[in-house]
Parts: sequence; C-alpha cells; structure tokens
Amino acid sequence: MTRVLLLWAVGFLLLTVLSPLLRLLGLTRVSCDVATLVVLHVSLSAVPVAAARGGTVSRGGGWFEPAGIAVTVGIGYLADVLAGTPAGLQGLVMAAVYLFGRGLARKLYLGGALSYAIVGGAAALYAGLVGTLVRSLLWRTPPSGAWLLVLVAQALLTAAAAAPLLRALAWLDHALAGRNALPGARQSLR
Repeated sequence: MTRVLLLWAVGFLLLTVLSPLLRLLGLTRVSCDVATLVVLHVSLSAVPVAAARGGTVSRGGGWFEPAGIAVTVGIGYLADVLAGTPAGLQGLVMAAVYLFGRGLARKLYLGGALSYAIVGGAAALYAGLVGTLVRSLLWRTPPSGAWLLVLVAQALLTAAAAAPLLRALAWLDHALAGRNALPGARQSLR
C-alpha cells in the first residue's frame, strides 16, 4: 500500500510541476507524458520473480497485479482532473498502457537508456493513439493530420525523459523497500 501511495504522490507531483514548467518554456501544445511513464514503470516492474531471475514466465496469468491496477487507475484519474478531460478517459488510456507494458515485460529485457527511451516513446505514442481513438469514437470527430504530428512530438519528448524518470522511479522503489529489497525486481531498473 505504501508503494501505491508513493507512486500516486510522485505522479501527482510530476503532473502538477512539469506541465506549468513546460508552458513556461513555450511548449503549449506538446508535453511530456508523465502519467504514461509512471504507469509504464509500474507495469514493467511487476514481473514475476522467476522471470527476473532468468527463469521462464508462465503465460497463464499474472497480468493484473492489484497494486499496479490501483496506481494505474489513480494516475489516470489525476491526469483526468488536471487536464480537464472527462473522468475515466485517461484511466482507460492508462489501463491500455499498463497492459502494453505488461506485454513488453514478458517479451523484452530493458538494459539501457536507449531501450528505456524507445519503450517510453512507443508507450507515449500508443497512449496518444488510444486516447485519440476513444475521443473520436465518443465525440464522433475525426482527428486531423496535425494531431498526428503532435502525438509524434509528444512521443519524442517523452522518450527523452523516459530513461531518467524510469531510473528515478526504480530508485524510489528500491529505497522504499530497503537494502535487501526487490529480490525479484528487474535488475535493469537500477
């Protein structure tokens, strides 16, 4: 429960500090998708212990970790409140990102800053596309061509922030758990 509250607090802090900071820098239409990176960290760090130790991953289950779902829903709701979107929209998008990250965690081993940037950018692009699809289905408005450029720019900005942010979140997880912590955690998130 402490990890869930900590990640909610970190997500809230990042969402409330980073958005005004980027607006001060002149980035009004494009921002770093912090909510996606927090949910991506949760989904990537919730790998079964056997897989983290080099064993095999069972394919039947383990997709839904209660703490991961709680963080996902909480971060999605915070993003809805701060962005002014209808409640539940970002929660749905973050649930899709959580499943995206869980699928990647079962197939890939992330070992460096470049791999974090690629996965972070891909997750941000995926979140943007899912959000655009849901908005276009609910409000029956087709997205414009310029919107795709905004999504790509946001994915690139998120990719640039992915490695330091994912490493900082992993450090927080490790510090929260103590010295002999995270016996099944992915070593690449150190």
